[in-house]
Amino acid sequence: MTTTEQSKQEEEDDPILALDLRLRLLECVFAGALSSSDSFTATTTTQNGNKTSIALRLERLLAHLTTILDTKPNDAIRRFVQSYDLNEPLLHLPNPLPTTKETSQLSLNEKASLVFEAEPEIVQVERDLREIEVLDNRGFVGAGKLVNGDWTDEELSSTIVKPLQESTKSIQELEQRITSLMSDYDSYVNALSEIFVSWDSILSSIELDLHKLQIHKPSS
Repeated sequence: MTTTEQSKQEEEDDPILALDLRLRLLECVFAGALSSSDSFTATTTTQNGNKTSIALRLERLLAHLTTILDTKPNDAIRRFVQSYDLNEPLLHLPNPLPTTKETSQLSLNEKASLVFEAEPEIVQVERDLREIEVLDNRGFVGAGKLVNGDWTDEELSSTIVKPLQESTKSIQELEQRITSLMSDYDSYVNALSEIFVSWDSILSSIELDLHKLQIHKPSS
């Protein structure tokens, strides 16, 4: 192995460099931008400076993560992160094809992306579990047993039968009012028609009388 290959291998096996690369990846995920090359160079120059920089960057990353979790309107992601050790196996997708150890495990970026992309599904699953818990507490365990709920006749009467009867009564009253209004409208229209016919007859009679008077009027 040449000197260049040895130095490259030592650089790849450097735990501080590996930790720094992981921190840069987390900074990209949470902060939205990678660290500058100058900052990266400064953090790898000396061991003391590296330790201080890594500690500060870890503190900033934790603050970013806390801000993200606290600004969410729901607690599903927060609980998922708090129980990460328990939920961590869920982030490893089953692969039927034989793969090596390096390719069978998800990277940190892929795991973070899976958590944030699965947020709607996690929230929906949490909601479904709460509904199942409520139904379980009420005794509705198993399919087809909702009809066996402890519904009394008074509850059915007050929640279904009584409102339905009131709605039916209101509809019948409205139908009667509409029928009465239509009948009154027809009566008014007929009365107006008869009045106009009478006026026409009166005007025709007056015109005829005037015509007769003009005929019999003596000439001067």
